[in-house]
Amino acid sequence: MHYISTRGHPERRTFREILLEGLAPDGGLYVPEVYPRLDDATLDRWRGLS
Repeated sequence: MHYISTRGHPERRTFREILLEGLAPDGGLYVPEVYPRLDDATLDRWRGLS
């Protein structure tokens, strides 16, 4: 998974790269480039894991 800045800095980073960095170079926050999609069946299985 890669992360990008909320302020549009073009460089993609890995989790390992952003973990201790804090803010992106442009002052933005790092967010996932793509959010995984989960179907209802997967969510139902996860609810039963506790």
